[in-house]
Amino acid sequence: MFVDKKKLNIKISNTGNLQITGCKTIKQSIQATIEIFKIIKSNGLLFFMKNNEKYFNFLVIPTMCNLDVSLNFSINRQKLDNCFSIFDSC
Repeated sequence: MFVDKKKLNIKISNTGNLQITGCKTIKQSIQATIEIFKIIKSNGLLFFMKNNEKYFNFLVIPTMCNLDVSLNFSINRQKLDNCFSIFDSC
């Protein structure tokens, strides 16, 4: 799914939990949740409300912060991948 031209990855559990990765803002996670709910709601057989509730609430819990770090030097990604893939010293 794309929100604000940002590709998001969403895992949906059968307990109603969503795990959304790739969000840069809380707003993006809320928008993604609303869009997922619209899709689910459009097919009434996909969900049911617990305790016959009329409305749903959702709680956004940020669990990780992505950081962009500049190392100020170039990295040879192929050599780095080789170091990690063979588990030997470089």
